[in-house]
Amino acid sequence: MKDRFKKAVERGELSDVRLFLSNELMLKPRGASFHEMLSYAESQLDGLFVPDNGHRSEKEAALWDKNFLYQIKNELDDNFSREKLNYYEQVAKQVLKDKARLLDEEEAKQKQHSEKQEGIQNRESLTLNRINHIKEDLNNIKKEIDNLLDEMESLSQIISNSKSDHIGYNRKKGNMWWH
Repeated sequence: MKDRFKKAVERGELSDVRLFLSNELMLKPRGASFHEMLSYAESQLDGLFVPDNGHRSEKEAALWDKNFLYQIKNELDDNFSREKLNYYEQVAKQVLKDKARLLDEEEAKQKQHSEKQEGIQNRESLTLNRINHIKEDLNNIKKEIDNLLDEMESLSQIISNSKSDHIGYNRKKGNMWWH
C-alpha cells in the first residue's frame, strides 16, 4: 500500500482516497491490492461511500470493453457508491483480464529469477564451505603425515642406536636405509 494513499486516508481526503481506489483497479486489475486499500480506507474513514443515485450504464458482459470501463469509472467518480464500485470492479476484472494475466506472469518470472539467484548464492556458499572443509581436512592430513614422519625418524634413531646394523630413515628422501 502506497504511503501517499495512507496519508490521504489519514488526512480524510475522501476525493483523493476514492480516486486512488478506482485507479488501483486500472493499474492492478487482479484486485488484491485494491481490496487491501479498500479495507484500510473503510476502517479509517466515515463517509467513504455515498448513497447510490440509481444511474448506472449496463451492458451484457460479452460487450464490455475499455470504453465501457472508462464510462463506468466516470460514473463511479461522480457517485462513489458501494454498488457502483462493485460493478466497476467486475467490469475492470473482465476487461483487464489480459493485463492481470501478464502481471501474474511477470510476477512469476520475477519470483523464479529471485529464487534462481538465491539458489546460486546458496550453492556458492555451500561450495565455499566445502572448499574450506577440504582445506581444513588437508591441513589435518598434512599434520598427521608430519607426525608419522617424525615418529618414523625417531624409530629410525632408536633402531640405529640399538643395533650394530645401522638402519636409518631419511625424511627428505622418504626412504629407509641399512648399512
